[in-house]
This record gives sequence, structure tokens and C-alpha cells, in this order.
Amino acid sequence: MRKFIFITSLKHIFLIQGICSSILISFNLEAQGYLHYWKKGNSVASFDVALGLKYYQKAAELAHREKQFVWEANILADQGGAFHDLGQYDDGIKACNLGLQLLRDQKERNDSVQFKLYSSLAPSYRKLYKSVLAIQACEKALQILNTNSKVLKQTPLFVTYFYRNYGRLMQDLFDTEKARIYYQKALETSKVLPNPIHYARVLGNLCNLSAFTSEYEKGIELYQQLIALLNSQNRPDIPELTKSHYMLGYFYSKIHNHKMAIVHYKKAIILGRDLKDSFDYPGMATIDMSESYVKMGEVELAKKNLNSLARSSENLEYEYYLNLAWANLYKSLRNFNSSKKYFLEAFKVYFPLENPESIRPEKISLERLKLFEVLNLLGNLYNEEFRTSGDKITLKKAYLMKSKCLEVGRQIRQYQYNLDSRLFFTDKYHTVFKDLLNIGLELNSISPQGEGFVESLFKTAEEAKSVMVNDPLRLKNNQRDPVADSLILKLQSYQSYLSYLKSSNGKQSVILEYEHSVNEIRDKITRRNSAITKGKIETKFEFGVLPEDMLYLNYFLYNNHLMVFSKSKKSLIIRKVQIDKTKFLSSIDFLRKSLTNPPSPFEGFLGDTAAGVLHRILLEQAIPEYKNYRRLIVNPDNTFFDISFDVLRNTKTGFYLIESHSISYAPSIDHAMRKNSVFKWFRRDWVALFPFADISKKLISGLRPLRFSLNDVKGIRTQNFRDSSATKALFLKSLEEVNYQAVLVSTHASGNSADPYLIFSSGNDPNSRLFASELRHYQIQTPMVVLSACDTHKGKTYEGLGAMSFATSLAWAGCPSVAATFWEVDDQSMSVLTSLFYKYLQKGLPKDLALQKAKIEFLHTETGKVNDNPFYWSHFQVIGSVEPVISTTELLLPYLLAAAVLIAVFVIFKKRIILFFKP
Repeated sequence: MRKFIFITSLKHIFLIQGICSSILISFNLEAQGYLHYWKKGNSVASFDVALGLKYYQKAAELAHREKQFVWEANILADQGGAFHDLGQYDDGIKACNLGLQLLRDQKERNDSVQFKLYSSLAPSYRKLYKSVLAIQACEKALQILNTNSKVLKQTPLFVTYFYRNYGRLMQDLFDTEKARIYYQKALETSKVLPNPIHYARVLGNLCNLSAFTSEYEKGIELYQQLIALLNSQNRPDIPELTKSHYMLGYFYSKIHNHKMAIVHYKKAIILGRDLKDSFDYPGMATIDMSESYVKMGEVELAKKNLNSLARSSENLEYEYYLNLAWANLYKSLRNFNSSKKYFLEAFKVYFPLENPESIRPEKISLERLKLFEVLNLLGNLYNEEFRTSGDKITLKKAYLMKSKCLEVGRQIRQYQYNLDSRLFFTDKYHTVFKDLLNIGLELNSISPQGEGFVESLFKTAEEAKSVMVNDPLRLKNNQRDPVADSLILKLQSYQSYLSYLKSSNGKQSVILEYEHSVNEIRDKITRRNSAITKGKIETKFEFGVLPEDMLYLNYFLYNNHLMVFSKSKKSLIIRKVQIDKTKFLSSIDFLRKSLTNPPSPFEGFLGDTAAGVLHRILLEQAIPEYKNYRRLIVNPDNTFFDISFDVLRNTKTGFYLIESHSISYAPSIDHAMRKNSVFKWFRRDWVALFPFADISKKLISGLRPLRFSLNDVKGIRTQNFRDSSATKALFLKSLEEVNYQAVLVSTHASGNSADPYLIFSSGNDPNSRLFASELRHYQIQTPMVVLSACDTHKGKTYEGLGAMSFATSLAWAGCPSVAATFWEVDDQSMSVLTSLFYKYLQKGLPKDLALQKAKIEFLHTETGKVNDNPFYWSHFQVIGSVEPVISTTELLLPYLLAAAVLIAVFVIFKKRIILFFKP
């Protein structure tokens, strides 16, 4: 009995102990429960965001109750990310701001938590299209990341998605170079994460960027990697796979491999059949597949595919592209009336109350990209119809559509975020400029339209090349208006979501709410646009008066024709010359190689034949009147912007062009004739910087000293700064503060990067490099900058705009005249050439004539006789204004003053002088 009682008592004790332990464990779990719920949230959020959010909210409540404020802020960052993934962007922003406020209130500093909060804030701001706030959040997060290396180790997942979201923001704002950089950083950080899906998602963004930048072969390679990675997972991401196959089909169609395109479109249709997505991948894949069938000549298959698709009044984008597909199908059959009908149907999807021929683009604030696209396609249709019918009326309609398309392009550029985004879009729509010019020339040749029409064409040609230089928003106003930015892009987001709600049978109350929001935003945009666009969009091109002996040449290469617009003081001539494009481009490539490769001492100039061919095409055929002038301003096509016209050779006389004509380069007459000199009572010293003048140092961080650089300025009044005193800061200060003085710099440079730069010191300090992109916010005061360095007019090229070079950036920042180099520089030859150039500038000659005389004299110097190959001297060119640096008045001023003094002395001492000379 006692034994039983003892055993029973023991059981009770164990039971009581168990209950007590359970209570203690429960109490401890409640005390540390926020960690428990936070971890549970992390474990499920990747596949069930709503459940993950519930766990995060519980974790945040418990952390707050226990006054674990740093942990609460940390959990709020994850909570903000979950709200973002659910599309509840305002709630996500509130959660993150609450976390930041907590840290401020408690005076807590934790870099990793702050980084997470700013990282979560940015994408929600982006989704609400508050671009300025999104960028500010990204910059704060990046600052933390750059100053504390532990953040990456503690939060690798957040760092990955931070870089990914920053890249997406930059892509939205057309800043493709930065987008690529951040996507690559995201890929690198995602490699350490255990789940490869994160790597796959970032890879998907890089693939999408390839579509955005038209790098189709690269996109195919990346998407193939992505599909292989997705298929290797236990639970493949079906939406991502669907999108990948669709985009792979799109890329293959862009490189005209339509069979492979159709294979991937079919896979996208099968995979996306059960997906609910506002883009409608199966429908869009079917539309695009039909386009591929049309390109292959399989018109009946294309019709069958398109007939299988239902119309949709709710998904506007789908309906728009369906109509375009029908239009292109009938266009391929030369059934222009039916094609026109469907193009007009596509137009009516977004602009139901408008007519393409009477629409006023400046009044359209929404869906400008769609308007741009459909007007351009209509212009192409009318142009093609003219080729078949010869009807002049259709050619006039083609001209009208292209003209309106350019007007829309100006509106679109107005709302690009920064200079890079405007540049990107200008490159994309430059083709429309060429189309319009070609149609205009043909229209005028069939039936002369009058002097006003020719003048209008010339102004269009000028705008095509100089739109960036003349952009009134290029400097301090380089950001879009943040309110308009937010409204326009937020509307697109709401419209997309509204389309999704309707297609997925969403709640009627929610649909009505979003419809109301859409209408409200439309009204706000209309009011905002009317307030901010006045006086900003129109770009004026006013032409200075050319001297009698000067001819301006603006070239456009268009298919197998060369269009040339030439203007002198008395005449305006426009021509279109038929050429063999293959041979023409081959001559350009050969001449470029001959000029840019250092010559062998045992060979002469190898490019003479190519130089003769190009002289015949670019001058003798295109504008034979050039012989009547001795000064040429050249505005070359993008394909030959870096070919020195100096060496174009007249095969009849054997002379280089530079021997008979001075040559300068400019993006427009306006830029070439820009006035920059003001009457000065005395000559000021020019500012000269020589960062690598010290010949006692054999190598400076791998960069050789420029032992001849100081010879550049012998005999010239300059303020010389050399070696450690020739700093980047001094150069920038000189650009902004020097009035009416030239700034000269002889240094090392690079034009082979996406962002060209000059080097100002040893190179160990990253701040010693001055990048072209840094110049955009400076207001340059100097009338001329001379860049005595390699490749200063070399860089990434854009259609119609030449190179994004260091020299170009100076011009965009307001410098009227830049002397720069097209390729590598020989230190000794450059020193002699620039010193001669300065000598003739000091004599008051215009810059183009000063450089011509300098080059001719160079060839008679000891250095020039040895280095007579054009490699050594034809790279140096004047870009922009050719106005003299020193005015004639200033040159004569000392003599005038001396004469005035003599006259005054004579008047004062007249009697004494007379008496002195009286016999």
C-alpha cells in the first residue's frame, strides 16, 4: 500500500513538475515568442506571403510588449516586404517608417536593421511611382551598406533584393547602365543564399533588361540559363517559367529565328493556361506567334491563331496588340485598306475620341508610348502604300503621321527622369527623324513644297542631332517634376491592377473603388500637365549667320542613301545620294583602323585609298559646292562621327582636305556659331593643368609621365598647375569660375568605358578620376576647354548623337567649344601641335582656322617630318563654336591705347612740341 502510495505520489510530483515546466516553457516562449513567430514567418513567406505576414505581425506585437525595439524594427522591415509582395504598398511604407521612427525615438542605432527598413521602403515607393522618395531610400540604404561591411554578412537576402529593387527602379527610369550594375551586384550576393530561386529571379531581371536595351542574343543566352535553373528546382516557379518562355520567343523573333520563337511561344501558352495574370501570357504569346507566322509567310496559320482569340474590352493592352497583329497581317498581304482599318482600331483602344490625322499630341498626357508607336506604324503603312500606288496623298499622310510621332517623342522626353533616360529614348526614336527626312525629301522631289517646307526639313535635321545639346532641362532641372512623375506612373499601375481585377472576376466594390481612383488621377494629371508643360517642351533651333566663306554639312545615312543638308550664308541645299552601303561602310571601317592603329615606321599611311573613296562620296557627290568655300563645319552621321575629315583625299590633286579647308565639328549650326567672347580690357592668363608633368617619376601608378606636356604652353600667358597641384577640384572650379579664359589640361584619359574619364593624380585615390557623368550638373563659364589626352571624343555611341564622350559631356554642360581627340595621342606630337594651335589662337584667328594652320605648320616641324602619318595629327579637332578666343578689338587695344596716349601727350604739350621743332 505504501509502495503504491509512494508510486502514486511520485507520479503526482512528476505531473506537477511537468505542469510547472510547461508553464515555465510557455512563459519563456511568450517572452522570446517574437523570435519564434519571426522565424516561422521567414520559413513560409516565400510561398505563402499572407501567412508569413500574420506571423510577422504577431512577432512585432510580442517584441513591442517586451520592449525589444530593435527587434521590433527588424520585424517591421520584413513585415513591410510582405505587404509589398501582397500589393499593399501604403501599408508596407507605414510599417517601415514606423520601424525607423522606433529607432529614432529609442535612440538606437543598428545599421543592419536600418538598412533593411530603407531597403523595404524603396520598392513600395517605386510601386506607387514616388520615384524621388524611392531613390532617397535607396541612397540611404546604399550609404549604410558602403560604410559597414558587416551588413552584407548579417543580411545577405535583403542585400540581394535591395540591389535587385534598385536595379528595377533604375530600369523604370531608363537609366540602363545603373540598372545593369545593380542587377550584377544582386547576382553576386545571391550566390551565397541557400535557395537558388533568388538567383533565378535576379537573372530574370537581367534578361528583361536585355529586352529593354535590344540586346537580343545576350537575352537568349540569359533566358536559357534561367529556364535550366528553374526546371532544376523541386517546385518550379510556373509564372517565372511562363514569362521566360514567352520572352525567349520574343527574343528569337527579334533575331528572325521565327521557328524557335514559335516553339517557346507554344510552351508559354501551355504553362500559362491556368495562370491569372494581367498581362495574359497565353493570349499575348498567341498574338506574337501569329506575327512570327506572318514573317515566315504562313499567313493562314496566323489567321487561324488570331481567330482563336476572343476580344476583350477589359484588357486594353491585349486588345491593342491583337489589333496591331491583324493590321500587320493584312499589311503583309498588301491589303492596305484592311491593314489601315485595324491600325485605326488599335488607335481607338486608347484614344477613342480622337483621329490620328487631327490629334494634337501636346494635349495627350496618358499612354504616350502607345500613341508614339501607333502613329509611327501608320506612317510606315502610308509610306509603303505609296511605294505600291504612287499616290502622292498617301505620302503626305505618311509625312503627317511621322511629324505627329516626333511631337509625341518630344513629350515623352519631357517626362524622362534624367539625362541618361532622355539619351536612351532619343537613341530609340532617332529612326523616326530619319524616316521623316527621307519622306520629306521624296515628297519635295515629286512636287516642290516651297522654301518653307525645305526650311522645316532642315530644322528637323538639326533637331535630330542637337536635341541633347539644346535641351533646356539638361542641367539643374534634370529631374522630372516629382508630382507629375508619381501621378503618371501610378495611374499606369492602377490601370494594370484594374484590368487584372476585371479579368479575374474581382469584387465589384473593389473594382468601383479603383475606377474612381483612376478617374481622380486622370483629372489631377490633366491639371498638373497644363501647369508644368507650358514653355518647356518646345525646343527652338535658331541659326546664327554663317560667314561668307563657311559651309555647314549635316549627314544622315539612311538605308542605301546618304542624305545631306548643307547651309551657307546665302543658300540651303538638300540632297539624297544613292550609295553602295556595304562598300561605303567597308571604306569607313578600313580608314578608321588605318587612323587609330599606331603606324609602323616602315609603312606609309594605309588608308589613302579609303580616304579617296570617302572624299568622292561625302563631298564630290553629296555637295560639290564645297569647293566654293574654305571653311567646313561637319555634323557627321553616327556611323562615321569619328572619321577625321582632315584626311579625306582628293584623288585628282592628291591633297588632303585639311590642306585646302579648315574643318570643325558641331551638332548644329546654332552650337557652331554660339557667341562666347565679350570685350575685355586686358588679356587674362589661361588656366593650364599638367597632372603628369614630373619626368623624374618613371611610372605613376602604371601611368607614364607626360614629359613633353609643359612644352604645350611655351610663349603663352598661362597659370600653370602641375603634378599634385593640378587637381580634379581645381579643374572643376576653373570650369565654373573662369570667365572668358580658356582651360587647358594635358593628362591621361580613358574613352573605352561606359563613363569616360580624365585622371588628375596618382590614380590610387578614386576621387582623382573625373567622370563624364559628373559634369552634367556644372554650369561651365569658360569659352573653351582643350583636352590634350587620349580618346577624349570617344565613348558609347547613340543614334544621331555621336559618342557619349568626355568632350560631349562638356558641351552638354554648356561649354561652347571643346578641342578634343578622336583616338590615342603621341605625347611629343601632341605637344607640338597644341602649342602651334595656341599660337594662332593668340593671334585672334577663329579656332578652325587656327587648328588648320597649326596642322599644316606641324608637318613642317622636325617632329612633324618624322611623325607625318595622320595618326599623329588628324585626331585633334575643334567641336562646337569656332569663334576666336581673343577678339580683334582686344588684339588692337594695346596699339589703340598707345595711340591715344600719344595724341593726349601731343594735345597737352602741343605748344612746347611745336616750339621744340620750330626752326
